[in-house]
Formats: sequence, C-alpha cells, structure tokens
Amino acid sequence: MDQKLAGRRIAVLAADPGDETVSASRKALQEAGAVVDMLTDSGEPKSREGSEGGSGNRHVSGTSASEFAGFLILSGDTKDIALVRGDGAIQFAREMMLLEKPVAALGDGVRLLVSSDALTGRVVACPAALRAEVEGAGGHCVDEPVHADENLITCRSVAESSKLIERFIRKLESRAADLKVDELSESSFPASDPPPGPTALGGAGASRDKIEGDRPTGG
Repeated sequence: MDQKLAGRRIAVLAADPGDETVSASRKALQEAGAVVDMLTDSGEPKSREGSEGGSGNRHVSGTSASEFAGFLILSGDTKDIALVRGDGAIQFAREMMLLEKPVAALGDGVRLLVSSDALTGRVVACPAALRAEVEGAGGHCVDEPVHADENLITCRSVAESSKLIERFIRKLESRAADLKVDELSESSFPASDPPPGPTALGGAGASRDKIEGDRPTGG
C-alpha cells in the first residue's frame, strides 16, 4: 500500500476514543501512513504508546499545533459540550486554523471552531441545530453531507463520517505532496545562491515555521 502520509503526525480530539467512528477514522489514517495522537481536554490521558501505530494519548493543553500535519475533531453528539468548549482544545484549534493546517470536524465538532473564532467567512456543513451558532460566528452553514472550504473540511452527521475521513486524507496527501515539491526545490538551490524572484527575498524562509509540523517524524 502506498502510504503517502508516512511519518505525518495527526491530532485527533474525540469525546469517546473507543467509539466505533473514532476507531475507524484512526485506522484509515494509520493505513495511509499517518502517526495518530489522541488528544484529551479533561482528566488524565490513558497512554497507548506504541499501540496501533500511534504515539499514545496526550493532553491537549500545552500541546503545540506546529507538531502536527492535521487535526480531526470527532464529536457527533450535541451533549459533548465539555469537549468543544475546553480552553486547551479551543487554543489548539485556533492555532491549527491560523497555521492553515488541514482541519476536519464532524457534526457537533464544528462548535469547537465556533468557540475558537475560526469561522468568519467560512462555509461549513453542519447539523441544522447549529446553524444559528455558525452564522453568529460569521460562518455560513450549508445542507451538504461534507463540505471543503480550502483546508477546512466539515461533515454534518456521524452517518457520513466515512466521507469526511476520505476527503480529509486526500487533503493531507495533497499537502504532503506539495511540501515534498517545496523541499526538492529548496534542495536544488544552495542557501548562498537562491533562485531569482520573490523566493530570493526570504519568502520560503518566512513560511518554514508554518510547515514544520507537516514534515515526517523521525520515529
């Protein structure tokens, strides 16, 4: 199998890490080569280090978004209020959006993006019950199973979660391919002899911090 996400680290935030949807999503990401970290915003994380190709559970507070190539929010139940309104999760989601990393949200997980003030001008697929919250946050809600707005991918219900994961993986693979092209371009020109044009003025260097988390991990 061609693992186009080999070594890329993906953060997953879920209300119930043992849920069937979460397990299926994690498996799909790992089959694509990704290293999956399950994040929690409450209590003590139960370590799963070395299990199923992941590096274990981590508390979202204090976790840097720059470590990750993408972020998946799995919350399909409107009762998961604590998950989508925790300070650590809100900060992490805000950082991922600011860094323009691929972010995917299922159902009520869109509420985390509302809390993160990350939906201004964005179009999202979400449950009808969340339309008022999304529009109040400056976003636009559409009645579609899955919708992609640049690096943001949203899904309105758990029943359509497989479509969300498929689109999310395609976006991650596309970004990984673009990064590989950038790396090859950088290696073709010595630092002392940059190519002519805007990149010679430091444009590539200015974007280095943003893409650092997209690089494959060493382990």
